Amino acid sequence: MAACFTQAHETAYPFPVDPASCEYFRSGPSRAGSDLRNGPGLPDRLLLSCGVRPEAQGAKLDRKDRTPCAHFRHRERRCTRRVDQIPSGRPVHVLDQPPRRSRKPSHGRGRLRGRENLRSPTPGAVKLEEPFFFDGPSGRLFAVFHRPWRGNQGQDANKEQGEAGFQPCSTGIVFCSAFAEEKLWSHRVFVNFARFLAAKGIAVLRFDYMGTGDSEGDSEDATLETHLTDIGAAVEELKKRARVRAVGLLGLRFGATLALLAAQRHLADAAFLVLWEPILKGGEYLQRCLRSHLATQMAAYKKIVKTRTQILGDIEKGKPANIDGYLISSEFFRQAHCIDLLEGTMDRLGPPTLLAAIRTKKEGADWKQMERFFQEKIEEAHPRSQFVTVGEEAFWTELKTHYEEAPELFERTWAWISGYEREETRLCLNAVFTSDNSH
Repeated sequence: MAACFTQAHETAYPFPVDPASCEYFRSGPSRAGSDLRNGPGLPDRLLLSCGVRPEAQGAKLDRKDRTPCAHFRHRERRCTRRVDQIPSGRPVHVLDQPPRRSRKPSHGRGRLRGRENLRSPTPGAVKLEEPFFFDGPSGRLFAVFHRPWRGNQGQDANKEQGEAGFQPCSTGIVFCSAFAEEKLWSHRVFVNFARFLAAKGIAVLRFDYMGTGDSEGDSEDATLETHLTDIGAAVEELKKRARVRAVGLLGLRFGATLALLAAQRHLADAAFLVLWEPILKGGEYLQRCLRSHLATQMAAYKKIVKTRTQILGDIEKGKPANIDGYLISSEFFRQAHCIDLLEGTMDRLGPPTLLAAIRTKKEGADWKQMERFFQEKIEEAHPRSQFVTVGEEAFWTELKTHYEEAPELFERTWAWISGYEREETRLCLNAVFTSDNSH
């Protein structure tokens, strides 16, 4: 039984542990200097033993109590005890062991090559992801800043990148999230792609619009214009924090539409756009949201509590509308309903744009409209713009499988962004050499 406790590194926590405060332990990457009271800093596997070590007890303990027993054969040769059975005030020993590797991918498509880049290293006190609030036009907005760190060698690699712990970069990206429930379902993919880009040396800022997520304000007070000005404020915040020269916008679904409109109306200096499955016609999209809301009513109440006609009537009266559990203002509904990227005209020639159409089993025809939109509106605006189609699941909707990354979409997007960076570097060097030769 002594071997159970000598196969892993042991850290003793002399302070008392209250079982009520330890009711949840999550499995995640190991952290150096973990504190038992700090949930995200816990080791991958916690093996708890109260009082003296089991090998010193020498007695056969009760199997029902899940304490070490001579006849208890655990697959890992480890002995555990439930947290709710730890007496208060007793010292706790924590054992850390390497995490298990699952042979099965999280979904049928397989995992992204170099997936280790999606997990941040452990560079001591350096914060690779910094949550904070910043001042927006209509109140404080919540955001998460992903520092560029390049590489996956952990603490030693980051020590070589200066006292700041992250690598200076020239490119940053502001993420524009999707609308309502689509933001909820796509959140994990968004987070993992932000970490993926940070590992490649790109500074990333994710934020919540006014009235959404953890940002201040009420959702029924938000309009299309407030969302666009929030994007502009997020761009300025990223420039200030990361000291980047060029900032691009990446958006999903309605967030991609907002990114395009922001670049047209408010951000003349947007470096580039990455549009994932943008909404081309706001009216059709809102009608689909209303149908989804009716289906939700049937599932929750077994009847239609408020019909689509009644909801539209409230909007005409200036009342906020409940769409799938999210209150939106009548002004937001009218402004979004008027969006038609296919028939509308571009105010100016936009920046280089990557338009990615995601071909799913449910929605296989929309990509043709997007290709037409790209050819008519974007391709002529900038020669470096590109249209791609990728095969992924509709991760912005409810899926039966856990979808934490979109491998093909990640790879195609990064290939285009890295190509943009190389081209910008080449143009800058040519400009410098031309200036030197002229003198």
